[in-house]
Amino acid sequence: MANDTLGYVYRIKPIVQCYDWGMPSESSLVYRLFTNGRHMEESHSTNKGKPYAELWVGDHDSAPCSVVACRRKCVVMLTATDSGQNIQVLETVDHPVESCGTSLEKTERKRLSELYRSMGLQIYGHEIEGPSILFKVLSVAKPLSMQIHPDKKSAMRMRKQGHPSIVDSQDKPEMCVAVSRFRLLCGFRPLSETLVYARRYESFAKLIGEELLVIISTDTEPNSSDTYVRICHRLLMGQPNVELIDELIGAIKGRDNHDLSEEVLLTLRDIHGVDICILFAFLLNAVELNVGESCFIPPNTLHSYISGDCIELMNNSDNVIRCGLTKKPKDVRAVIELLEFERDNGNPLCQTAYYVKPYQVSPHINIYRPLHPTSNLATWSFFVPSRTRVSQCFRNDKQPFIGVILETNDSVTIGFSNEAGQVMGSEKKLDIVHVEYGQAFLIYPDTTMDVNNEGTTDVVFYFGTVM
Repeated sequence: MANDTLGYVYRIKPIVQCYDWGMPSESSLVYRLFTNGRHMEESHSTNKGKPYAELWVGDHDSAPCSVVACRRKCVVMLTATDSGQNIQVLETVDHPVESCGTSLEKTERKRLSELYRSMGLQIYGHEIEGPSILFKVLSVAKPLSMQIHPDKKSAMRMRKQGHPSIVDSQDKPEMCVAVSRFRLLCGFRPLSETLVYARRYESFAKLIGEELLVIISTDTEPNSSDTYVRICHRLLMGQPNVELIDELIGAIKGRDNHDLSEEVLLTLRDIHGVDICILFAFLLNAVELNVGESCFIPPNTLHSYISGDCIELMNNSDNVIRCGLTKKPKDVRAVIELLEFERDNGNPLCQTAYYVKPYQVSPHINIYRPLHPTSNLATWSFFVPSRTRVSQCFRNDKQPFIGVILETNDSVTIGFSNEAGQVMGSEKKLDIVHVEYGQAFLIYPDTTMDVNNEGTTDVVFYFGTVM
């Protein structure tokens, strides 16, 4: 490898997805990250008329990312002194600044999984297939489909059977971290809460049906999984009563004040009409996350993202089974079978929203890690305030990190070092690289990132890894 390249930090070229539910370019975080990060080919131009929905950083076969080694601008020695820090330039590199890990054109690339294989030999002594995670940024303008991601056993079975929506054999637990106000529906709420809406709105009670309402009202185990399955079967497998749905909408609009679930139901009605799945706003937990708050969605959990921007981390899977709120193919029977699988295995379908509270490992690092048996996901946020210098080692049991620069400014200097480049005592050797807003990176295990933020705005990174 050339002397001016780092062998432990790589630029990743993300893939952008322009799904119908994405935000228009002028308001899409995904669009800003993609265009400002110079991820495009010189010959490629973006279409501002498209909705920009997702930025993928990973190696799924449906959208594999390519990588290129970062180039040094210079090498410096950082020395701690009583009066502060002294910086000595040891070496400069004679090439344009814009080629210092910024431009991906005319540079040797490789697929991310190819890099993982060589990294595995270097670090673990054996090849690894590629990242087991998929990192995304989402900009949601319109609600996504009502959907479910199968568990691993079901995914393997359905793929073997040739199900068109199952493209790999992985389960797909996923975690979102809000970077703006973010709304979603996820997991069945307690039936006692659904009963409140049935008593408030006669039309909704009729849609649920008297028999099921009696069970909900009188059962000694009102949150039994069988009841949830029966409600889904009634709503999803039957013909929707359009008149009752319209009557429900009129009744909700007739109230002066709306709670979050009612607001979401009206949003779903405005976009998806009388689709029966708009009623799931009263069956699932309605969640509103503020910036920095997080929610985890296990496999076989019905959910729909409603609006906002988020960081999303999941297993490296693209398996989605839909039952409504979409023009894409639906498989209601498969959704019910997955719910029945959970019920028959004794797993409760009643789930309060699974909030993930981050824990702080340093003043500048928060780690989001769902303590759930289906998950080994971890999202790290790295925050450097204005007028601050922070040196942080990304150490996680020899696991690499992939992620993006979400916020930065023109007065930021970033350097990297690894264990081989460390100098004993108060001195530290740094490879200085040129980075920009929106760029995506892979960093090897045990890499130290030194961020000198002399600007007036904060610097924010988000990285995904496994723990």
